[in-house]
Amino acid sequence: PIPVPGDQDPDEWIEVTRDLVGGREDVFALVVRGTSMIDALINDGDIVVMKRVTEVKNGDLAAVFLTDRNESTLKRVFHEGKRLKLKPENPTMKPFYVDARFAQIQGKVMCVIRKI
Repeated sequence: PIPVPGDQDPDEWIEVTRDLVGGREDVFALVVRGTSMIDALINDGDIVVMKRVTEVKNGDLAAVFLTDRNESTLKRVFHEGKRLKLKPENPTMKPFYVDARFAQIQGKVMCVIRKI
């Protein structure tokens, strides 16, 4: 889980080159907590730079806010009718399903900055 929308500290910033984000202004960054995305080469403590979007294609890596749980998660997203399949990239973890009415796409992964 990652902080819920509105809980982020607007005074925390990272500098990235315009080339890294394609000159986009609608980007934000999240610090990854946990090991659910290790097979996507995203590890605990890495920073993911996200493009702010509200919709993604099947298979995209996205931050999803789960309104009924009041938490966000970073997973591979698949649309299945009125629900979303959220798939971790860790062979020890199983995908889970959420009602699409209670899931808000927050952003799509653009790049990963490795924790040193």
